[in-house]
Amino acid sequence: MECDDEVELDESAFKKMKNLKTLIIKGGHFSKGPKHLPNSLRVVEWWNYPSEYFPYDFNPKKLAIFELPKSRMSLKLTDLMKVSLMTSFP
Repeated sequence: MECDDEVELDESAFKKMKNLKTLIIKGGHFSKGPKHLPNSLRVVEWWNYPSEYFPYDFNPKKLAIFELPKSRMSLKLTDLMKVSLMTSFP
């Protein structure tokens, strides 16, 4: 797949993938981001991530590798963890 190919992403595509640990997307152009990402993710590398935000229910506590090259979002893993801690509820 070439990087310029338009990829139609079902917004809830990752909803049932509760044990997904690695998500690497390097090709394709997505017009929108996912509405859900599993909290089990340990690795996220998504080139050209199509949104400025992650889904509101995404809790990145298990993330060890977080890279969003050429994306609209410019968060680092430490920034994402701080945001998660500020929005976590007991």
